[in-house]
Amino acid sequence: MSTVATPEAVRVLHVGVVGDLPGGMAQVVAGYLSWPYPTCIVTALRSTRGKRDPLSPVLWLLAAARLITTRIRQGRIVTIFHVSQGGSFIREGSLAWLSKIIGMAVGIHIHGSSFTDFASKHPRIVAASLRSANTVFTLTDATTDAVRTNGSGVRRVLRVPNAVAIPSEWPRKSDLILFAGEVGWRKGADVLLDAWKELAPQHEGWVLVVAGPVTMDLAPYEDIPNVIVPGSLPHFEVAKLQAQASIAVLPSRGEALPMFLLESMAQRCAIVATDVGSVANLLEGAGIVVDTGSTAQFATALRKVIDDDCLRADMSEKSLMKIRNEYSSDRCASTLEDEWIRMDSTTNSARACNG
Repeated sequence: MSTVATPEAVRVLHVGVVGDLPGGMAQVVAGYLSWPYPTCIVTALRSTRGKRDPLSPVLWLLAAARLITTRIRQGRIVTIFHVSQGGSFIREGSLAWLSKIIGMAVGIHIHGSSFTDFASKHPRIVAASLRSANTVFTLTDATTDAVRTNGSGVRRVLRVPNAVAIPSEWPRKSDLILFAGEVGWRKGADVLLDAWKELAPQHEGWVLVVAGPVTMDLAPYEDIPNVIVPGSLPHFEVAKLQAQASIAVLPSRGEALPMFLLESMAQRCAIVATDVGSVANLLEGAGIVVDTGSTAQFATALRKVIDDDCLRADMSEKSLMKIRNEYSSDRCASTLEDEWIRMDSTTNSARACNG
């Protein structure tokens, strides 16, 4: 929780996937909670544990009750609801409307690689949720365009890219290649393992770690040397691996602005990834981007980075520079806090005018 000592602090409550849970959305919220803010007190409320969570109905009821009691006890508060696609627009969307009805300022923060497709297929569901918001926060230009053309009538859309804190020091790197995320088709784990099957015999000193919940059959890859699949790891364990890894890889078939790459770049990893979402823009001048689904291209790029120490060192420094210049938490925190304060002021003024 982020705390301040000012008597006029604005209280901000983030609602959604909260805690040390898999997925970029949880890491975004965790970042927001850890950053310092001069004026805002920032807390969080869990309304789900993620996709296909059987406890979601119970967590929804608890979250609804908590919103009502928070409004009664604390008065003015800014609520930010984190959504991606699918059920989150019903679950968190309904909570956003509850917050609006009881007089809270409402922001909806859109994550996820498939939002634009979901919005085109289900425009009424998306529009109904977004109409509750004072501000809609987006990660990418594509998401911003989809929100503006959705027909929801949202007046304010603010693009705020994901951002990360920059470490004060970095340990010595090892010959480790890291993938972290859902180990399945969407994240391109099959492409990565097929590429590593080709590269591993020629690079015996290197180890590939494929961390995350496994959603694909790994039997065809059991005989590949120097690969470790530890399953899901707590975020702090992934962070340790990012600090050790020389190379981070993400051969994904669908992303928006992946936190895994941002965090790895801040840890001075050289990056090899695929051209999805905003990844090409993120890695411009800093990493290597290849076509999605191409094992040959991915293997060629990864081999190039492994074999060339100078190239790898140059990429690692450019990764850090890109984060420092464009995706640092200091820059993002200031933008967010200014908007939260504006939302609080606007909502309070409107409430006063309405008596």
